[in-house]
Amino acid sequence: MPAPGGPVPAPLPGARNTCTARGSRRTGRPGGGQVASVHEQARFFALQADRHGGGVIRTPLAACLSGLVRSLRSGEEGPHQRGLLAGAARLSFLLARVYADEQRHGLAQRAFLTAAELAEAARDPEGVALARRALSSQAHQLGHARLSLALAEAALAAAPADAEPSTRAFLYAGLAVAGAASGERRRALEAMGRAERQLARAPADLTTGLESPSGEPVGSYQDAALRYQAARMRAALGDADGAVAELSASLRARPAAEYRSRALCRAELAELLLARGRLEEACAAWEGFLDECAQVSSGRVRAARERIPGLLRPYARDTRVRSLLAQLSPSTAPADDC
Repeated sequence: MPAPGGPVPAPLPGARNTCTARGSRRTGRPGGGQVASVHEQARFFALQADRHGGGVIRTPLAACLSGLVRSLRSGEEGPHQRGLLAGAARLSFLLARVYADEQRHGLAQRAFLTAAELAEAARDPEGVALARRALSSQAHQLGHARLSLALAEAALAAAPADAEPSTRAFLYAGLAVAGAASGERRRALEAMGRAERQLARAPADLTTGLESPSGEPVGSYQDAALRYQAARMRAALGDADGAVAELSASLRARPAAEYRSRALCRAELAELLLARGRLEEACAAWEGFLDECAQVSSGRVRAARERIPGLLRPYARDTRVRSLLAQLSPSTAPADDC
């Protein structure tokens, strides 16, 4: 737990917050089994976020995190306290990802900052680095290029010397995207090269990400995710053809069950193809997107779906375009509102 007078984690968004309650009855010392349980919970929520989006897990994840922080507040100090604090940091990171996916950016930022505070209290520099990297990605999405770059640099600076290669790949990929968005081409390409070399050094069970029985819930990385970040870097550098190639490679490597991740990748691929005048290929990508969209509850996926009619309207005479537009009519919208 944080020392008296030390940083207090911010109130947790999305659930009835009790993390700052005082005077609760002591619940005893946490054990190693409790730490393992928190890890498994984080892994489950991370898998569900990639597969079906944040909409289906937001409420139980927020409740789980709130309960864990409440128990940390009311429990006794013990040898596993730091492990539980680090686990709470991972859960807060995942909750922030869910809010970002739902495009609730104020709540996402608040939860990422809470993740960083919890990781610092746990003396977990890797957790601090991951939270800063996530804040960098959020700043990039919101168009704050210089802030994104500063946060990506701070994330690498916070990473411990013994961080896993897959974690370093994750951090360098973030720096590559931020550097590209800031117009620093050489730095972006250099950072992406480092990310690729780091991932090549990672043990095989880490490059498969969460599908691996030993996969970490936060910070583990796989080639499909790296290729997606490479596509974002290429797009920011003005290399649309390179971005198309990277997105196609990401889709080939992405597990079939990761519906949300695949849907976002297909949506970005379709928009790039359309911008390059490759209408038939764009329609094919959007057809796959709509199939995967039906399995997902995600604000980002929903926004991508809503952009399609406006993008395709100039081509409305095309038979394949008419078929796509018919699928997008309100009467055919998926019941779970992807």
